[in-house]
Amino acid sequence: MFIKNGKINDDLSLTIGIKYNQIKRDYFPNLEIAHFVDYLFNYKWKKHQPQTLSDAIVEVMACDADHIVVYLSNAAIISSQHQSLNDFDDLFDR
Repeated sequence: MFIKNGKINDDLSLTIGIKYNQIKRDYFPNLEIAHFVDYLFNYKWKKHQPQTLSDAIVEVMACDADHIVVYLSNAAIISSQHQSLNDFDDLFDR
């Protein structure tokens, strides 16, 4: 799509960075760029990939923080299915 030799197109990368910084500043100060990129490629564009660079840029700029929360919540639930309760000991004060 927009990845060549493991590198995202420069224009798309710049757009992702701009939108990431906006979302991080306005909604989620702890959001990591890897999570935002995962959201785009593994959720938003999993079934329907933009056909042009212009379409991809428009879709990145239209990203909604609420959808990112849903994606990250689902990803956390799925990844926790393979863990035991002992893996979460650090969350509980004893």
